[in-house]
Amino acid sequence: MIGHVILKKSMIINTNSVVNSSSNSTIDSATDFNLSLSFGMKVIGGRPDPITHQLSAFIVKLKKDSIADTIGGLQVNDEIVKWNGKLLRGLSFDEVYSIINKSKQEAQIDLIVERRLK
Repeated sequence: MIGHVILKKSMIINTNSVVNSSSNSTIDSATDFNLSLSFGMKVIGGRPDPITHQLSAFIVKLKKDSIADTIGGLQVNDEIVKWNGKLLRGLSFDEVYSIINKSKQEAQIDLIVERRLK
């Protein structure tokens, strides 16, 4: 299953509503989004896909009730196929980190996500 997800840094979840946030978002080491101020997910690239063995980027951590969780509907182990139009498949950890790091000042991210159905 493949989906298109757009996440905006200006949104935060407050109980059951979406409000604007004045906080700035930063990217920490290992492509770890600051869980309290940003999208609420950690993405690691350069990991072999268990089925295809191709290097891929996966969500390895997701904060409950974060933008990625609530608005994006993302889950741990979802593959991020594209990040702002850049293909992440076949790229090393450093290459994926570079792509994600370049977008840290952008107001939103545009993702193509794949989730394998069990």
